Amino acid sequence: MVADAFGWRLRDPAPGEFRRLGHGEMWRPHEGAAGQPLLFVPGGYRGAWCYGGYLDTFAAAGVACAAAEPRGHGVLAGDELDPRAVLADYVADVAAAARHLVKIEDAAPVLVGHSLGALGAALAVFNAAKLARSGMERERLDAGRAAAAAGKRHP
Repeated sequence: MVADAFGWRLRDPAPGEFRRLGHGEMWRPHEGAAGQPLLFVPGGYRGAWCYGGYLDTFAAAGVACAAAEPRGHGVLAGDELDPRAVLADYVADVAAAARHLVKIEDAAPVLVGHSLGALGAALAVFNAAKLARSGMERERLDAGRAAAAAGKRHP
């Protein structure tokens, strides 16, 4: 454990603090905080470990938070990074962590990314919104088809 310039401690995650999510992981060292969670997403040459101070500080303030650990980064750096892995894989790992937080916190997380993590976070949000819109369009089309089958005009 090492203190940095902000007085935060840099530490290795304890066993059990990481949850494997497909090819990536999520670090959630503190449980029991409430409200809309924060999900921190590291840049290309970092891992979830770089957010240890933030996780401790926000959790002490009662804010639910976690850090994504995309494949081949941080603790997972020991996992061999597939040379065929692309940005879409990074985004998929971020999205998996966000979906997991939605399940356990019952609220959509605020994604906070640095460098490549900011791009991954933005693309994960964009993809989720696009998927939601396509679901709404599908529902609207289904309603129109049902109305047409019933001989009614759908607006």
